[in-house]
Amino acid sequence: MSVFYRKKLLKINKILVTEKNYAIIYSIGIFILKTPTCLDEHLKVLFKTFYSAYLVNFSDACIIPISVNDGMSDYTFSKLGTNDYNKINLFFAEHFISQVDKEDYIKNLCFENVKEKVLTKGEFSYRFQRINLQNRIEDLEATALQYDENNFVILFRNVKRRVDNIEASVFRVIYETLGGGIFYFDLTPGGKVKRCLWSAAFRRLLDYSGEEDFSNELGTFLKCIYVEDRIPFIQELKRKLKSKNTVFDFKFRAFTKSNVVHWFRIAGVTTFAIDGSAERFFGSLVDIDFEVKNRKEIERIRDEHAKDFFIMDAISGVYNSMHLVDLKEDFVIEYSSSDSIRSWVKYNNKAYDQMKDAMSHLIAEEYIDGVLAFTDFKTLPVRMKGKKYIAHEMLSINKIWMRAAFILVEKNENEEPVKVLFTTQKIQDEKEKERTLILKSNTDELTGFFNRRAFVEDTEKFKNGMPSDVDLTVVMMDLNGLKYVNDTYGHDTGDKYLKAAARCMKETFGPYGHLYRIGGDEFFAILFADEKLLETIKKDFEEKCFKRTVNENVKVSVSCGFATCREFPDYSFKQLLQTADERMYRAKSDYYAKHGTDKRELQEAFDVLCGTYVNIYRINLTSNTYTVINASSCLTQDVGEYKGFYERMNFVADSDHVHPEDKEAFRKKISPEHLDSFFKDKKRTFCHYYRGKIKDRYVRFSVEIVPAKEYSPDDQICFLYVKEIE
Repeated sequence: MSVFYRKKLLKINKILVTEKNYAIIYSIGIFILKTPTCLDEHLKVLFKTFYSAYLVNFSDACIIPISVNDGMSDYTFSKLGTNDYNKINLFFAEHFISQVDKEDYIKNLCFENVKEKVLTKGEFSYRFQRINLQNRIEDLEATALQYDENNFVILFRNVKRRVDNIEASVFRVIYETLGGGIFYFDLTPGGKVKRCLWSAAFRRLLDYSGEEDFSNELGTFLKCIYVEDRIPFIQELKRKLKSKNTVFDFKFRAFTKSNVVHWFRIAGVTTFAIDGSAERFFGSLVDIDFEVKNRKEIERIRDEHAKDFFIMDAISGVYNSMHLVDLKEDFVIEYSSSDSIRSWVKYNNKAYDQMKDAMSHLIAEEYIDGVLAFTDFKTLPVRMKGKKYIAHEMLSINKIWMRAAFILVEKNENEEPVKVLFTTQKIQDEKEKERTLILKSNTDELTGFFNRRAFVEDTEKFKNGMPSDVDLTVVMMDLNGLKYVNDTYGHDTGDKYLKAAARCMKETFGPYGHLYRIGGDEFFAILFADEKLLETIKKDFEEKCFKRTVNENVKVSVSCGFATCREFPDYSFKQLLQTADERMYRAKSDYYAKHGTDKRELQEAFDVLCGTYVNIYRINLTSNTYTVINASSCLTQDVGEYKGFYERMNFVADSDHVHPEDKEAFRKKISPEHLDSFFKDKKRTFCHYYRGKIKDRYVRFSVEIVPAKEYSPDDQICFLYVKEIE
């Protein structure tokens, strides 16, 4: 369609397709009908109440404008250049339908759904919200009627506003920022809730992620409300659902998903149908925990009678300041602000001058350049093109962390912002938590050193090469005998050993670099020291370790391996680390060769020793119980804990396993009376020999019972070993 005809067509308030204007429409290519026809009188009457109407073909989903008085429809058709119903419907939803109705709109007004409803019921109606070209919210009703066997007509008209005088700028702020979450209830004529819808931001305020863990039911939300506040909330809500032109404003406590109690505020209004029945309750939820706990009261709504501002006022409590900036007209409107900001803003100046004056007086000097670049209104349209939100963090002159943000309110046809909401927010607590979490995640709790995660992150910078202008040394360290200390004196003493060694490292290496605990008894250091200073550090470390003790039996001993960039100028960091590690292990081997207390191979030696026994029990002669540790002969069953040690031994004695001539002696020696007498008041090793059957022959076995370390006359815990000796 030519621009001339399109503009002319849209200026006509209500066009009806007649034989005369059909020829015009046909000639400019809007649509093609098989046979020119007039709309019947019924449709003519309908078009007087609907300001736009379209004809849609059942078979190919071709949509034809037949009554148009709507700039958004003109924009949609001209932008897409197509008459495909679904494509036009999706484009219209993306650009003009409010977020709360978008998904529902696409589902209900898709071609397949409308066609099915029209063919089965003859008509279909659906209400929704859209944002018009003046950026205001309108409530519309779409009605579809079957026109003939090949086509149906879909018509649009305005209906009563669901929430009067709530601008689209306010509506968008609700769901595009973390300041609040919107919701609404659809009501029955009797005032009961028949449908709920919580926005994603609403669920996030309560720590929920989606409908799967926070369903669209009123009961789901009511269960979150603190018990003492729940009944007053329900009573007040019921009263307000019946009241016209009044705002529901309620403060209450609620449990988040993580079971933390927060203070919240809900503000909303009820809209009514033409017949006077309650139709919908629409509102917003805001977290006011900070205000309640720190100011002891919630700031009252500045104008309780102005519905236009109840949502904006709720949001403003989240921010330190909030200003609407008109980039096109170059002016600023204050929604909320602190006295410290207001004193520096000259509202009769141009927008950028206001921003520059305020930031120059409020922001720390080292952050001024970055903030002025962020708040430059000349470059803002380019930086925000296609975006809904941009933010910048800075430090105030009072050393408080702040976050400034621009939130899109209105954009032009080039997707560039023309109106934005500028907000500032204190984030000191957030920064402190962030710093604490980072520090905690990178710190070893026992020693206070950096942990393995920090080691990996910090050494990542050396992947591209070693620094050539510094004397860098890497040190690998390993505590000598930590396992022995843990096994002999307990893990508390082992922890004291680790702390004592760490203090030696911190006192000597700490001033010259970074320290890491990368394993149980493994430590690592990066030092920045020349050759002469490094020798002094080494000597100092050896002396401190030599003098440091945990108790009279445990002295601090650390094996070290040093490797320097000066010694290996062509080495990568990985090679340097490997060299230091090899030198540390040589030092550790020398230590154990000298002191003879190397426990590193103890487990392997124990495993080899266990392999020489056919059975190993851990028994308690007092409680008559036993645990099977190793089972490789018919003498015992599967590994596990059992009751009745003596009964088991009698079973073995009676079996074919014990030679007939040895049965009586076996039963007598391993009896409660004999063993109790043997171990009474003495801690020694019991041994008995017998002949046992293996396959078809008898061989000699020994049964040894050795008291455990924790053995006592009142709690006779022992180990039983069975060994083949021939």
